[in-house]
Amino acid sequence: MKRLVVAMGAFVACLLVASSAGIASTLANVTISFSGTFTDIFEDSGPITDFRPARPFSGTIDMGPLGLAPTLTPANLSQFSAASVFHLGSISANGQTTITAGKNPDGSGGFSMEFFASDGFNTANNVAYTSLDIFWLFGKSAPSTAGPLNSLTDLPADKAAIIAYLGGLDQFGEGLMTGTASQGRSFSGQFTIDSLSFAVTPVAQTPLPASLPLLVSALGALTWSARASRKRATPATA
Repeated sequence: MKRLVVAMGAFVACLLVASSAGIASTLANVTISFSGTFTDIFEDSGPITDFRPARPFSGTIDMGPLGLAPTLTPANLSQFSAASVFHLGSISANGQTTITAGKNPDGSGGFSMEFFASDGFNTANNVAYTSLDIFWLFGKSAPSTAGPLNSLTDLPADKAAIIAYLGGLDQFGEGLMTGTASQGRSFSGQFTIDSLSFAVTPVAQTPLPASLPLLVSALGALTWSARASRKRATPATA
């Protein structure tokens, strides 16, 4: 009986913790769509990519799930970061995407996105990448209207919204891609940001069962009753 009481007491305690915690913080996935045109491209020791100057491209990044709150909040800045899957033409890679937005100490504003992967693969020419780093950069000199983003849902929806968030665009507004392939070969290129958009989709959370509070109460009462019975059954000591 003692073991039963202890076990039930522990179980009730766990349920009470779960019930007080409620539903976990809301999560979301972010689908990022982008397009651009390379203005120049450098490849070491032969073709490593199928990118060429003046050739347009488009792709997507599937980011998350991640919490709605920023993962880092330095002064006047917000940062969101999560594991991501990158697709660009024949290139695919698993890595990390980081979005940073806000105002710098000098009053200028910035919005940047970086995707980094330590491996990737190009199916067009069967080249394996040992690193892949891509930047999208937007900047506005002081004074900028940019400020911290309190939630993932505050992300500007597209390129036009990013420029409006910054209060204009007079710095950067372009992208950079670098990478290395087998045998230390490298490539790099600059590209225009023709489009960039963010679609935030909440992840459905599983609510607590409606019967859980009743179960907790019943188990708690049963545990109390068992303990009281044991106490009455214990003879008093002189």
